[in-house]
Amino acid sequence: MVFFHKHAPDIPALVEIANQAPKIGRLAPGGSVLSIAYDLAFQSGANPIIFTGQDLSYPKKKTHSRDSEDENVGLDTTLEKQRENIVYETDVNGNSLPTLKSMSVSKQWFDWAFTTWKRPGPTEIINCSEAGILTDHCSLMPLSEAIFNYCNKKINVDWAIKKILK
Repeated sequence: MVFFHKHAPDIPALVEIANQAPKIGRLAPGGSVLSIAYDLAFQSGANPIIFTGQDLSYPKKKTHSRDSEDENVGLDTTLEKQRENIVYETDVNGNSLPTLKSMSVSKQWFDWAFTTWKRPGPTEIINCSEAGILTDHCSLMPLSEAIFNYCNKKINVDWAIKKILK
C-alpha cells in the first residue's frame, strides 16, 4: 500500500510508484491514521468495520492516553494552549464536548466517507469507543457486544496474510 492523498498527490515519487504498480493501491487520508485504516478496511471488504478508542475529542477530561509522554497534561492546560483551535461538538450522550478543530474536521471526513463511499452490499460501521463525537452514520455499541455479535469465527491470521501476499 502507498499512503498519500489520492486527490492531490504532490509527491512525485509516490505517484510514480502508484502508476507503475497499480495493484499497490491508494488510500485516502482524512486527517488521521484512523481515516487511512478505514479506507483500507473499506477497500478490503471488511464488514462490519468496528472502531475502538476513537473519541476524536476529550471526553474524560484527559488529553493523552496512559503511558504517553504527555499523560499528565490536564485538559485545562490543553484548552488554554489550544484556545484558538478548540471547538465544541455533540458527543455520544448528547453533551457538548471540547475538541480540536482538526478532530472536528476528521469527524466531518468520516461523515462524508460513511455516506458517499459505495460498494456492493451494505457496509455496517460500528463505533465501540463509548465516548466522543463520532456518532453520525454509524451504530454505537459497547465493544463487548460487538465481539459477541461478530467475532464468532476462528481465523488463522498467519495463513490469511500469506495468502493475500501471494
